[in-house]
Amino acid sequence: MAGKRRFGRVRRLPSGRFQARYLGPDGKDRPAPDTFSSKTAAEVWLTRKEVEIRDGEWIDPDLGKATFSVYADGWVRDRMLKPRTEELYRGLLKNHLLPFFGNRAVGEIREPEVRRWHKERLTAGPMGSPAFGPVRGRLLDGCPAHF
Repeated sequence: MAGKRRFGRVRRLPSGRFQARYLGPDGKDRPAPDTFSSKTAAEVWLTRKEVEIRDGEWIDPDLGKATFSVYADGWVRDRMLKPRTEELYRGLLKNHLLPFFGNRAVGEIREPEVRRWHKERLTAGPMGSPAFGPVRGRLLDGCPAHF
């Protein structure tokens, strides 16, 4: 008889595929985003998820569903910024980031897209690059999509 897993659970579905689930650091029961063709594949996925959690690299999958616009608004709102700094950040968001990323789910934004956006800002002229400095360094780096 196989031993009990110390992290997560794997069960065989009626389809013959395997589902992996684990208890996230937020206390919620989290299923894998996909099912697996073998029990071993599901167990490997759970092992990787356990390492993410242990190393502090786990990202709440629900955070990636929010649009960048919603995430950015919350990011600015949750900081203790001086009025002029908040005004600057909101202006940079409105003029540079939101037109490109605003309606996108955070979890769908990938690093190559951010690099492309940055390159376009730099080539747009002197008014194009300021958005990347303070906002990218603080907002995008903390974004759940790991910019």
